[in-house]
Amino acid sequence: MLYRSMVYLFGMLVNFFGVALLINATLGAGFWTSFFIGVSDHLGFTVGFWYGAFQLLIIFINAKLMKNLPEVRAVVPVFMESLILDFWLEIVFANVDLSTAPFILQIAAPFHRCSDYRTRSGYLYSTSVSACAS
Repeated sequence: MLYRSMVYLFGMLVNFFGVALLINATLGAGFWTSFFIGVSDHLGFTVGFWYGAFQLLIIFINAKLMKNLPEVRAVVPVFMESLILDFWLEIVFANVDLSTAPFILQIAAPFHRCSDYRTRSGYLYSTSVSACAS
């Protein structure tokens, strides 16, 4: 059971790592991800919060339509997924903006040793130039 849980958790981490990369690189996210980004931009809170809120709403609507109680087992993965998405977007990639970078850099920058990139006036620059020069 522990092995299966760890594989499931690892799968969620990898999945939302990819989602976070797509969001930061603006290479094209899925419909729901784009929707949550837009809601986050207009109403505040984080993308992960809106992801969890809408998924919980869907769980409750489904329970109402089925005339049953909401399944508690469905709430735990939604909560974990929203936390993992916020972890990648708000902590790991908080200072990374790949939207103005060339395509190859959008893919390779998170793995580069000098990947602390920020934007100023729409241009990509590194905050640790001296460390990247060597």
